[in-house]
Amino acid sequence: MATFDEAIAPQGSLFSAPAFDSGYTPAWAHLDLAWYRRRYAQALQEAGVADADDAAIARFWREQGAALGHVPGCLFDEDFYLARNPDVASGVRDGVFDSGFMHYCESGFRSRAPHWLFSEDEYFRVNPDLSPRSVREAGFANGYDHYLTEGDRAWRVGHPFFDPDLFRAECEAHQLRGAHGHGGFAFFLGTAGAAALRTSWYFDPAWYLAQYPVVAEALARGDYTHPLHHYLTNPTPTAFDPNPFFSEAFYAASNPDVAAIVANGGLRNGYEHFLRFGLNEGRKPVEHWDLAAYRVRPDVVSAVRRGVFRDIFAHWVATSTTQGTPEDATQDAPPLSPAQHRELLASHARTMLPLLVRGPLDFTVTNTPVVSVIVPSRNDFSILIETLASLYDGGGGRIEVIVTDAESADETGVLDRFFRGVTHRRVSPRDGFGGWWRAGLDHARAPAVLLLRPGARLAYGALDAALARLQDGGVGAVTGQMLRDDLTVGAAGGVVCRDGTIAVYGAGQESFAPSIAFSRLCDVAGSGPLLVETAALRATGIPEGFDDPACLAAAIGLGVQAHGRQICYEPSFLSHEAPPPRHRLDTDPAAGRTALQRQFGAVLRRRPPQAPQLLERARWRGKGARVLFVGASMPSRRRGGLFARDCDVIATMASWGARVSVYALDGGDGEFSRTERDLPQGVEVMAGLGHAELTRFLHERAGCFDNIWIAGSDTLHRILGNLHESAAVLPSEGIVLDARWLASVENHARRRVGGLDDPALLARELREELREAWFCQTIVALQDHDAALIRSIGFDNVAVLGHVAPIIEGVADFDRRAGLLFATPIHASGDAAHDGLAWFVRDVLPHLDAMLPPEVTLTVAGYKPDDLDLSAMARYARIAPIVPAKDLEALYERHRVLIAPSRVSAGLPYEVTRAALHGLPAVLGADVAEQLGWPDYSACLVAGTDPVLFAESVARLYKNEPLWQRLSFGAPMAAQHAGKPDLFKRSLQQILRQARAQEAVS
Repeated sequence: MATFDEAIAPQGSLFSAPAFDSGYTPAWAHLDLAWYRRRYAQALQEAGVADADDAAIARFWREQGAALGHVPGCLFDEDFYLARNPDVASGVRDGVFDSGFMHYCESGFRSRAPHWLFSEDEYFRVNPDLSPRSVREAGFANGYDHYLTEGDRAWRVGHPFFDPDLFRAECEAHQLRGAHGHGGFAFFLGTAGAAALRTSWYFDPAWYLAQYPVVAEALARGDYTHPLHHYLTNPTPTAFDPNPFFSEAFYAASNPDVAAIVANGGLRNGYEHFLRFGLNEGRKPVEHWDLAAYRVRPDVVSAVRRGVFRDIFAHWVATSTTQGTPEDATQDAPPLSPAQHRELLASHARTMLPLLVRGPLDFTVTNTPVVSVIVPSRNDFSILIETLASLYDGGGGRIEVIVTDAESADETGVLDRFFRGVTHRRVSPRDGFGGWWRAGLDHARAPAVLLLRPGARLAYGALDAALARLQDGGVGAVTGQMLRDDLTVGAAGGVVCRDGTIAVYGAGQESFAPSIAFSRLCDVAGSGPLLVETAALRATGIPEGFDDPACLAAAIGLGVQAHGRQICYEPSFLSHEAPPPRHRLDTDPAAGRTALQRQFGAVLRRRPPQAPQLLERARWRGKGARVLFVGASMPSRRRGGLFARDCDVIATMASWGARVSVYALDGGDGEFSRTERDLPQGVEVMAGLGHAELTRFLHERAGCFDNIWIAGSDTLHRILGNLHESAAVLPSEGIVLDARWLASVENHARRRVGGLDDPALLARELREELREAWFCQTIVALQDHDAALIRSIGFDNVAVLGHVAPIIEGVADFDRRAGLLFATPIHASGDAAHDGLAWFVRDVLPHLDAMLPPEVTLTVAGYKPDDLDLSAMARYARIAPIVPAKDLEALYERHRVLIAPSRVSAGLPYEVTRAALHGLPAVLGADVAEQLGWPDYSACLVAGTDPVLFAESVARLYKNEPLWQRLSFGAPMAAQHAGKPDLFKRSLQQILRQARAQEAVS
């Protein structure tokens, strides 16, 4: 491994270049003596110093070598630099520069790539927490210096063809040690044994050498150092494929437009286009790959979302390389028989016994327990251990455990040898589960009782989730998801039908499938765990005559409901099912149904008959409206803007008891896991099913909805056919179109920026945009301005619903804030927010340099898509690293001035309103201010589209404390004018009633 002699400080004219300011030597300029001796052996021989000591070699480098065009080490590739930069090569030929390295030290280090395996632009793009300013402030010359000093050792990515995690795995597989200590990049370049290792899924060095013998010959001659070096720098790049998964010939033939760009020198080869653009555009790398089908596979999408792979192509290459053909479906293993299930648990329990003998689990409770757990056992010791161990993991020290022992002949009788603090009660085996649980209930001291079967195991955190749900008003019992041995759902709550049949939901589905991933009221727990208020259970009693656990649980649930309490299904109350009991006293389902009919006939006659559609309706209990929310994408606070407003709309509906189902046409790409926390627990989320599945969904839920809320006219356009096909099962009225963002209004605003104001064209475009709105009973506009436009084209059923604006207390004052903030979400390249930010950075920031101190920075923190590259903006010295914020609310408290420079706007800017509530005043573009209706110099500063005026307004608000105080006081008042939570709630309720013709449109 080459080493870098940091003690040798370069001297001379080269080293007075800007890269060496303050006497600092960047990592890429350290002299690597061993490498230098090998690389310039002939020059050293001619100078007579080939056998000199290190100090003499260093002097030669300082006094002669640099002027001869020598470079200090392998971290700068002179040939690559000159080939990549013809202007520099021309300067070297003309004597302007001694070498490409000299040019790099003079100015190239600020932006140009020094090596074929590092890109300054890529480094800042994939590491958005870094920026040129931040690395300079940390004492580094540039991004490459930071990468070599810290980033490489931290396994940061500096080039698409060098994945540090993959390279580290390759080193371990080939027993090459040293990469951890020095960093993968330096180790790869300086270690001969690493040259042929794979460094990314985009390039296969072994295949490349086998496919192209000419490459091996070039390596042997010393023309190239690595197979990857040859691929990235050879003079005929379209003649070589990087791996068997991409064909230059096929790509060029399939994409003549790309081939023309490559031929004209716009791109190095087709592969560069594919990785940068073609993959996202849906262009195939080889003929046999079904890219369209692969990119929507849930496992693929999830892996890319989690960052396991850079993109779907890397996933395909990796899985095809390591696992054969990923499209081959694996055969499902047959389910376990009851005997196998019991034996599996028993085998696992036997492995635990030595540990329990040495260190028994202690369930001793010194104070009042939180919950009393009752577990019967009849020779079930081997599986009882599993149940008690899961309870201990879920809350030892606060759980009272009561084991009712039905004259077991196994180790249940000596349970105290393995578990301390467990209450052990003998019962008659003839009493059945009901009697066994009743015996335990007599000894329960906690306010809640958990009824379990032996062998049932609670997932970590499940009990806490159930206890939290039990605190909801009116809830007397909680059930949850019960998983089978194959990890599919056995039951996720259920209902008792009119004839006493128990119908469970979710059987056979994956855990947390959309249709069972939300809390709701239900009847039964199946045969899974049931958490019940002790007082309610004692009031109703545990009924007699039910020996089957499922029927007994149903009877308990019906009894709890008969006494005015509800049973709630909580999906996070997750458990693994117990194996069937060895001894059943009554296994006849008909007997259980008869017993339920006999004891609960008055209740059951109001339950639905056993019909699928009626059972779907039965899931939605309560008196609130049943609302289906249909949107193109998942509601998400992270994405900001109208997506955050969607969350407010849904949360407000749920707050008054409405039962809401969210159907997102798109978003089956991992967005559900990111957004479910933004929605209340009782909201059903169906993500990514597409409009093709909507018709089936609506028919399955026939009669289940009172209102349908359609988020956006584009969504209405996509689903109108589904609504026609499902008209017979939809509510006759109650359909709401939330017009939200109006594309026609934004287009009109863009034309006005260009000097064209054509109201007639706006009206025509608006009619076209809302051409299908006739289907809906109510149209919702974001603001009065949009409502007036919609009414002007003939609609009289228009209501207004803006943003919810809660009061926020204790906001920070002027002196406790610093910096500028841009928080508007960017959802697509070139949209209004992106255009406004680019304009501000390009045209406004240069003027601000003379108006504000240099330490005042701009934080760009709003949402942006993963494929939108803003790293070029971060090169501006005044811009902080561009990292989408996890907590915008905290940034609203820390910054002094918000900028919203969008030159066009088609809806109320959500983030401007939220910032105002935190006392953060804003400088706005004229169109944004017009949409808000906020007065200039009272709630904001309106700066228009003149760059100088905008810069002056930002500087004035930033430095003028009296002005800042006035706007900081006025902005929250303006934001709350029409958005107070109670007013928002009343408006939303009125809109839904109007759509159902229960109230006239005002």
